Amino acid sequence: MLIRRYRYAMRCFNNRCLRILLGLTITSAFYLAYQLISDVNGANKLIGATINTHLDSIKNTKSSKLIPAKSLSVHADNNMENTKFDDVECKAQESLMRNKHKLVHLDLKGSPPSLKYLKEIIPYFAKWGATGLLIEYEDTFPYKDQLSVLAAKHAYKPSEINEILALAESHKLQVIPLIQTYGHMEFVLKHQQFIHLREIPLYPMVINPCINESMKLIKEMINQIFILHPNISYIHIGCDEVYNIANSEICQQQLHNEFKGDIIQFFLNHVVKVASYARAKKSDIKVIIWDDMIREASVDHLRVIQGLVEPMVWNYRWFNHKQLYPSDMWRNYAAVFDNIWGASCFKGSTDSNRIVTPIINQVVPHMYWLNVISELEESTLNFRGLALTGWSRYDHMAVQCEMLPVAIPALAMCLRTLEIGCFTDNLHSEVSTDLGFSQPIRLEYMEHENNPIQGKFPGSNVYESVVQLNSLLFRCKQFLNGQYVAGWLNPAKLKSKEFNVLRIEQISQKAEKFIEEITEVEKKIRSSMADIIPQVHIDEFIDTYIKAIHDELKNVVKTCEDVKAEEMKRLHNSDPLVVAGMAGNH
Repeated sequence: MLIRRYRYAMRCFNNRCLRILLGLTITSAFYLAYQLISDVNGANKLIGATINTHLDSIKNTKSSKLIPAKSLSVHADNNMENTKFDDVECKAQESLMRNKHKLVHLDLKGSPPSLKYLKEIIPYFAKWGATGLLIEYEDTFPYKDQLSVLAAKHAYKPSEINEILALAESHKLQVIPLIQTYGHMEFVLKHQQFIHLREIPLYPMVINPCINESMKLIKEMINQIFILHPNISYIHIGCDEVYNIANSEICQQQLHNEFKGDIIQFFLNHVVKVASYARAKKSDIKVIIWDDMIREASVDHLRVIQGLVEPMVWNYRWFNHKQLYPSDMWRNYAAVFDNIWGASCFKGSTDSNRIVTPIINQVVPHMYWLNVISELEESTLNFRGLALTGWSRYDHMAVQCEMLPVAIPALAMCLRTLEIGCFTDNLHSEVSTDLGFSQPIRLEYMEHENNPIQGKFPGSNVYESVVQLNSLLFRCKQFLNGQYVAGWLNPAKLKSKEFNVLRIEQISQKAEKFIEEITEVEKKIRSSMADIIPQVHIDEFIDTYIKAIHDELKNVVKTCEDVKAEEMKRLHNSDPLVVAGMAGNH
């Protein structure tokens, strides 16, 4: 039986896996070419790197169980316009996630959805196979008393959180609050009264664990989370991407005096304090942490958190996981932990300023996660489940990226892929139909979707308007960086004052047309988001993605008008009768 499965896997690799990764390589290459068209050398370097990465992935995939190969096949032309997925046998994977958690991560630090919208969309999560919600509140939690400054003006009210919890319970969704307690504490450390708790005074990311007041702050944050979540079984205490550890003088002393310079021990000491406090406050609570800071840890290191926390291994890449982890990581985890989690991504992992989710980039990593889960079935580790992260900002200070309504198609595809163990043409069609689309939704980048097909799901109007904006912005940037503006309205020409007025008029007319389109799309976006996103976040989205390019286009029109006026003035000085005749004709 094992031999037959191995031979089948090898056939799948030769016939399918190669096409998957080559197809994705083509997607990446053409996308990068669009983005870097004005820098040919840079484009060649990046595209070459992308191709090499995926070719390496093909080689390394041969030694694994090839769930992606058995589940997914891509046939692509040069533009990835006709991507096709074949139905293949995937019974072996169907049960992998059947009794595992599938958590939908709600990152509320960017465009937090209204309670009204959450009531509409959360039932869909359960329908598509989700078993819980991983809620990262940040400044949308109604902190009070000495922490009241942390709550934004649009923070949820306690009564609203109670309604969210009741809604989740009615759909059998377990709620796990996520609270950052070491890194990514920008939403706390940006405030004047907490600046002195920064590990590095200039940087707002990492809290200084060597100051007693830091732990008092974290304890109070946990207390308030527990008060509004009295029935939870898990809490996630973050601890990822702690980039600046033991930089302050006080921490340097502790690092060397207590931990003999061992930075991992120093890090884990803080984790132990936070997790122990959570367990002391709620004895039956299970504590989860992100795993990236302990991947290099030895078994001896990890023993100090054994039985205290459960790691959540995160990876959002679309190539072989084995390239990303230390070779002994899984073995060390298995020697220490009984339970472990994984984390994939359904939005917010491709670019910090991307506004439309490329579905293919989110689906394929889930195929690799199924591969990992399959291999873990043969280890002593109990894989509890997968959190599908959905990042709204790369950090609290970054711009908003993909909004939840825009990423709903990607989320649905990813959840259903996990639910049945593979991604097929049938799944693609069924999910598209369930979302109200008249035809299977496009899976690749949507820079050319001028008139996106309409869906009928909560937030579909936001989806449609943002996809339309995404295409418009792409065309505007092509125009502004293209041959006409660069060829006839560049700084050198403005300096020399040598102009072809016919071209200048054409440029101006094109820019005015784009301004009209942008104005209309902005109205559509504001209208579609009105009941879903707080007004302050709508304004921020407009300022980030529309205002700058709108102003740039207006500047082009103004420059064209100035150039034409200058030419008219020069012509008048040389022959006033000609100018008078032109005015009469107009």
